[in-house]
Amino acid sequence: MCHIEQKDIIQINNLMEHFKEANKFQCYNPKYNVLCCFFNDDYEIIGYNNTKNINSYIPVQLHAELDAMNKIAFKSLRKQKMNCLVLRYTKHKYCCNSRPCYYCAKKLSEFYQIKIRNVFFFENEELVKITINELIDENTASNLSSGFRYRMNLMNRNKKDLKYLLKRL
Repeated sequence: MCHIEQKDIIQINNLMEHFKEANKFQCYNPKYNVLCCFFNDDYEIIGYNNTKNINSYIPVQLHAELDAMNKIAFKSLRKQKMNCLVLRYTKHKYCCNSRPCYYCAKKLSEFYQIKIRNVFFFENEELVKITINELIDENTASNLSSGFRYRMNLMNRNKKDLKYLLKRL
């Protein structure tokens, strides 16, 4: 973990105030939502969690980090140096733990359109600053999102049901 500098704290506080004033905290989920913001002194790109149903059985979650990366693809911000802020918040705008999941951290490290300097997120009610390489080293395959674990359980349950049916034939 890196030491959080005063200028980082000021910049993130300004971003949080801007989010509140511009009503950027969008609440789709009754429990909590996630917002990802790529920012530097000149730009800010915000992505949100989105849920899409491929079929009526399995919902697919687009994580906020991936939504923000998709938005950057349409901007002319190539090779900019930016920071990444990941926030998970309740509908009352209370911040919760928001460490990026294993796959999002991997995608952030592979993202070639911008250079990510630092990743900021909340953990145990404290703001954490970490470099992208440290995030990859610390995140393991055990740090999976709840949606990914849910889909894996559904798939495993369907495989067990299929095996059971095949045995009965």
